[in-house]
Amino acid sequence: MGFSFTRVCLGTLPRIVFFCLVLVPHLNSQEDRPASQGGGEQAGRTEGNLKIRIAVEEVRLDAVVVDKKGHQITDLTADDFEIFQDGQRQQINSCTYVADAVAPSERRADLPQPSKTAPPIPAPMLRREEVRRTIVFVVDDVSMTFENVYYARMALERFVKTQMQAGDLVAVLQTSRGAGALQLFSSDKRQLLAMIRNVHWGNYLSGSISQIMAISYCIRALRDMPGRKYMLLISAQTSLPSILISDFRQWGPASTDLDSFNMLADAALRAGVVIHTLDIRGLEFDVPPSRYSEQLIPLSKKTGGIFVKETNFFVSKSGIGEVNEELKGYYLLSYTPPAHTFTQDRRIIYHRVIVRVKRKGSEVHTRDGFFGMIQPVDGLAAYRNTLREAIFSPFRYNDLKLNLTFGYVNDAKKGYMLRSWLHLDPQGLSIVEENDGRPSISIETACVTSGIGASIQDSNNMRYEFRIKKDYLPWVKEHGIRFSLSLPVKKPGAYYARVAVKDEVSGLIGSAYQFLEIPDLKKRRLALSNIFIINRDEEAAWIQSGTTEESGGWFQPDLRRDSNKSPAFRKYLPGDSFRYMALIYNANFKSGQVPDLESQFVLFRNGSEIFKSEPEAVDLKGMNDFKRIPIAGKVLLENAAQPGDYVLQLLVKDKQAKEKHSIATQALDFEVLGK
Repeated sequence: MGFSFTRVCLGTLPRIVFFCLVLVPHLNSQEDRPASQGGGEQAGRTEGNLKIRIAVEEVRLDAVVVDKKGHQITDLTADDFEIFQDGQRQQINSCTYVADAVAPSERRADLPQPSKTAPPIPAPMLRREEVRRTIVFVVDDVSMTFENVYYARMALERFVKTQMQAGDLVAVLQTSRGAGALQLFSSDKRQLLAMIRNVHWGNYLSGSISQIMAISYCIRALRDMPGRKYMLLISAQTSLPSILISDFRQWGPASTDLDSFNMLADAALRAGVVIHTLDIRGLEFDVPPSRYSEQLIPLSKKTGGIFVKETNFFVSKSGIGEVNEELKGYYLLSYTPPAHTFTQDRRIIYHRVIVRVKRKGSEVHTRDGFFGMIQPVDGLAAYRNTLREAIFSPFRYNDLKLNLTFGYVNDAKKGYMLRSWLHLDPQGLSIVEENDGRPSISIETACVTSGIGASIQDSNNMRYEFRIKKDYLPWVKEHGIRFSLSLPVKKPGAYYARVAVKDEVSGLIGSAYQFLEIPDLKKRRLALSNIFIINRDEEAAWIQSGTTEESGGWFQPDLRRDSNKSPAFRKYLPGDSFRYMALIYNANFKSGQVPDLESQFVLFRNGSEIFKSEPEAVDLKGMNDFKRIPIAGKVLLENAAQPGDYVLQLLVKDKQAKEKHSIATQALDFEVLGK
């Protein structure tokens, strides 16, 4: 792949270091292919997403089969299985093995880090159809000691760094912090490592109520998520005193202690969720004395998961021990249930299911039953605020296409400023003609900014009615509506911005979110602002000045004709181009001298490096303020540019700084579409 870098003069933006990047075809590139599937009567990912079906005509169950060494067996057919419902053998209709693990030859390489202290390069956001596995780690910190929490973080970090795959969507939830953290599903390792660093020890309060509440909420939240769904409960409270069993009978009718969890097990089945339990206490721990008999919390066994105990799983290469093998794939089995299964007078019956494998030395992990009702009633549905729900449901509410991008700059006197751009696609918007003949669009918006711990920093809920000039109507119909958002923030850290928009006429909803980390510039280490896409000279001037005075209003709509694309819409066709800019902070220099900086660009496509420029000195001629040095460029896409997900990485090295803090990096992701 060939590139040329040339210096050009940008007359309206003096004192800016400017480069031109020309993108031409990669002759040896290949499109991503679905992972190969092995074994089974119908090998392959024919289901798309796991769909657990409980209906009169068919029951579908998922099952994992392992050999004596704990390795998955993937070549079984329907003849190798036996299914029993309430003690009666059932005729198996179908048997399909679905491989969720990505073959080593097809895995996308992790984008390299320029230094140990630099964050990972951001990964492109997954589309629903790209999600293979949705994984929630429930860290039951309420039951843990300080040491337990340390080991839990170790396990999570090892999994993210070594075993997380392309197509994984992951969230981390602490039982002590409430369910709001489930808004933080991500496929970006940079975001996930920031979440894991935010897992802290609080008070040691042994108990199970908060654990069960967190599990219940997770199951509800996962119902609408794509992919195969797993919940990994990391806890030091893995058994339940019998005295507490009565507290859980609210989940459903029970004839035995274990039956108290049937309602949760049934909900997990219908949501397609498998629960694995990992005892964080490891190989050696003291069992606390109790005057009550205890039993293992049965949710893993009842949902097809495994129970990992008396092992230091957190020091394994995967970080989650033998659970990693369970995540590689599953069989999807179906059978036609007996006619009486769903009769009206037997709805409260929990039908017991047993799955057996004929192959010698094998072991099957699957669910143990379901309630005889086709679909449970959701009594809270009428009381939900769907717009607020949309903010925290990245895949459920996407009828309106909403794009979001934002970044930070710094004002030496007033602090940090977040600047956002949003673009609402015209498709799905309802345009109504008012009494005066002018067309209008009515929308409701909800905006939230939050810290990495899911604590809400700012929120706003507004309704807007846009009156559109008839001359501008064709433009709006073709290009949609643009917004901008400016928000000062008080301190550095990791942040999320989340927005949901509802068309009040059609009721269609769209949502978008983005993550970023703001470095602590007071430490006087080399740093870069985010990389901004700029369409107008005034935007470049604002970024270069970094003033925080422009902070009024959540939404500032822009209905003007503009031949440039919205900065939020980072999708380009071959032949397109865009400009970008970033600011260099805290460059080292002595009085009367200038900094000694060099920059370098790296381009990735679909996770693979396809170009790296040679390091080049940053030209500082004519500059007076070295505290904030602008660096800008332009990307030109050749007509034959290959479609795919791209990441442009900017690296700046300070030759006068200590080696440990000499490199700063930021990245900009964008997509090239096929013609």
